[in-house]
Amino acid sequence: MFEKLDKIVIRNRIDDEIKWFMKSSSSDKKGKIGFIDPFQLVENITTNDLRSVLQELGIKKFVETKEEVLLLLYQTFHKNFKESEELRTRYNNPIDYLGHYLYNNPKLKPYFNRFDVVSLHELIEIFANFSADSGFTVYDITDEKFPGDLFINVENKTEIAVLFSGHEIVDKYEDLLVQLIEGAKYTDRIVFITSALAILKKKWFKLKQDMKNLGAWVYVVDPFHGIIYGVVKGKKSPSKEKKWEKELISKLESPLRVPDPNKKISKYNFDGKNQYKSDNYVVFGRNPNPVKSFELASIEYDRKNLQFLILLDKRTGNTIDSLVWGVNPPDPDLISGFIHAIDSFGRTMADSKGLEEIKYQDFIICCVERRYTKGFLFLTDIPSLRLKELLIIGLREWEQLFEEELKMFVGKLDPFIDRHLDTFHLFNRLFLGTA
Repeated sequence: MFEKLDKIVIRNRIDDEIKWFMKSSSSDKKGKIGFIDPFQLVENITTNDLRSVLQELGIKKFVETKEEVLLLLYQTFHKNFKESEELRTRYNNPIDYLGHYLYNNPKLKPYFNRFDVVSLHELIEIFANFSADSGFTVYDITDEKFPGDLFINVENKTEIAVLFSGHEIVDKYEDLLVQLIEGAKYTDRIVFITSALAILKKKWFKLKQDMKNLGAWVYVVDPFHGIIYGVVKGKKSPSKEKKWEKELISKLESPLRVPDPNKKISKYNFDGKNQYKSDNYVVFGRNPNPVKSFELASIEYDRKNLQFLILLDKRTGNTIDSLVWGVNPPDPDLISGFIHAIDSFGRTMADSKGLEEIKYQDFIICCVERRYTKGFLFLTDIPSLRLKELLIIGLREWEQLFEEELKMFVGKLDPFIDRHLDTFHLFNRLFLGTA
């Protein structure tokens, strides 16, 4: 099919297909910014994973280069949408069809996770840096009794910000609304900060309407492009109680971030052109911003700190799987001695709701306990708040991934050995932001 076509010709045909998608979706997408650009997303999916998508679409023909795969993929989606009245009824336009089809493919979940910030502490760091560069003073109130995660001083106005990532938005949405309603009693403004993936998971139209009804300001963090979007302009809180605001301020400790006119710390840009024009944003659509790859200081610190992870079955005490990041693999005698010693930490872990930090030989170890397993993360230094949070999330996701195998586990390791790459990808995605 493509034997006689060179790369330039194939790329031109790909561009023609994308133009068809845009033209056929123009009534919904023209002049809009997509939180998730499905065409940029596809370009960042591996060739083998794209071939898997083609196979699921019923295309058995093998094509060699990624350009050929991309062309065949777009042609197939084009053909399916034009020929299927059911698809045209279900989706308003072919871009939504393409985006939702890719999103509903479990194999492509890691690619969509690039539009999310899983760790609350990482999301806090991103927005606090951005706020400080904007001239605002930021306080962390996650451990206080007050609603919200951040308290922000904005030009003699006060804000409470609630932050939710994509992995928790659906299950905790009602809690989000409650926190915003309660936060309005303490400050001039309430702010909701979330990720591009969360916008996809929680219907954008409903979220937008709910936030407008509450008078909340909304910002979307897009780590795929390194952009922060101001998508909803809120209102002044009508329910603020001055005495409650004073009580909150009296409990504040040292600021998390303060503005410094001589130093910029945020790696994110702000979309000033479309700020607070909520109708200019759609879930799936073209995004003019280039893909931006960078790391926060906390990720760089975590990469150097990570040594290895051990996953143990709670009932038998057997090691189910392990991962190594350090230069030298763990000494078997050290691991044996540690496993023998962990019984003394059982009560402590339970009392700490499944998270404990202990010192063993030259390591600091974060210990997490869940329904079936215990996870022990060996580090060379004190763990960041981000890393401790992600260990809890990681073990929860890992148990979900292997739930049937863990329920039936009696010592046979074959299922975990066969799927070791799933474990590897899961924890590397969470800890290091890689696939």
